[in-house]
Amino acid sequence: MKAEKLSEQEIIRGIRHGNVGVFEYVFKLYYPRLKLYGTRLTGNESQAEDFVQEAFAGVWEKKYLLSDQGNLKALLFKSVRNKYLNYLEHNKVVDKYIKANDPNDASQGLFMFSFLDEYEFEDLKKQMMDEVEHLLDTLPDNCKKAFVLSRFEQLKNKEVAETLGLNIKTVEKHISRASKLLQIELRKRDFLLYMLFLLLIH
Repeated sequence: MKAEKLSEQEIIRGIRHGNVGVFEYVFKLYYPRLKLYGTRLTGNESQAEDFVQEAFAGVWEKKYLLSDQGNLKALLFKSVRNKYLNYLEHNKVVDKYIKANDPNDASQGLFMFSFLDEYEFEDLKKQMMDEVEHLLDTLPDNCKKAFVLSRFEQLKNKEVAETLGLNIKTVEKHISRASKLLQIELRKRDFLLYMLFLLLIH
């Protein structure tokens, strides 16, 4: 059976069982987009190539851990992203990057994600929303509700106050508290999720 006719699950099984031919096929299939992805993140083609090669090497080294229900493409993109984040942390350049690239500037933000296709963007968005929902669950009920009504339901602060039976100042404090928590925690966990949060929600 030719590698190009294999399903995602069959490709994963092939790699898990050490099929070099399948692995080479996947390398040729995903390498160009991963390299573009890494280059857009780093601005350095050579550094991007290193990240991508390390991502593939990591998959091969841990091939026995691959799940039949996994998404190899998403795994590779996440691996490259994580290597970039580790690079930022190691070189202490996160703050410098943010100052040079205003995440609240829509054109800057959209450029950061322009290398993703629709599926990849939606997957990243889902990851971000899962993290946001998890973090919101750690907040007091009214604080969570105020943020959700304001940012997700697009209600004005006055409308949020009326809905929850609170005064506007209290609503503003709740929204500010939730926003600060989300920004701090998302930035710690995943820089791209943090940037996506600023672009879409904050």
